[in-house]
Amino acid sequence: QVQLAEFKLYFYEEIVEGSTIQMGGWAFSVDGNYPGGERPEFAIDENVETKWLDADPDPKWREGTVYAWKALTIELPKAKPIDAYSYVTANDIENRDPIGWTLEGSADYE
Repeated sequence: QVQLAEFKLYFYEEIVEGSTIQMGGWAFSVDGNYPGGERPEFAIDENVETKWLDADPDPKWREGTVYAWKALTIELPKAKPIDAYSYVTANDIENRDPIGWTLEGSADYE
């Protein structure tokens, strides 16, 4: 399982316009396995008390096993440059905190 309380995108130390729910951004996880109260958009809602959780894809999950989780996609209303990001881990199970990821960007959603 993997979870995030908050994920922010920056350009020249300013939050990127459109990168939060309040600014018109959207977050989703194609084929993600998340409870209704821990949806992807909670990762960009500017509230560290909420979170996105991609739940365990394998009912036989074992500690120490590496799994591939579904991507968290953040869609901006229009293309914007990004030069930094930050994240806040969620408030409970430490083993769900992300330890590695790939950040990708596209101006044309390809």
